[in-house]
Amino acid sequence: MVGLGRGTNNKAELLSLWTLLWIAKRLACTELQVLGDSQAIIDWVNKKANIRNTALSHWYLRTMDLMDSFTNITIQHHHREYNQMADTLSKSGLNVEEGTIKFKEVSEADSGDWETLKIY
Repeated sequence: MVGLGRGTNNKAELLSLWTLLWIAKRLACTELQVLGDSQAIIDWVNKKANIRNTALSHWYLRTMDLMDSFTNITIQHHHREYNQMADTLSKSGLNVEEGTIKFKEVSEADSGDWETLKIY
């Protein structure tokens, strides 16, 4: 989860993608397949639509820079109704302080503790 502070669902979804890419890069992943439920974000990063929200432009550019660090990356749409765990976790993220990332390995049976990382 990424602490969003105030913002829109597009900001939350773009920051989530950026966070995923940031962590994958630090784990030395070179190939990545991403499934996301935000058609707008997926269209932006796949260059099928232009981002019109200038407040998100810097996050979009940072996300695109991270995408360039992978040798093979695909980002595809996955309908929200088939992704209940992600939907539940995204709602939990509304309570995370802005500039904070909380993460853990997640499985249906996992009840482990969250680790926290501050980003600036």
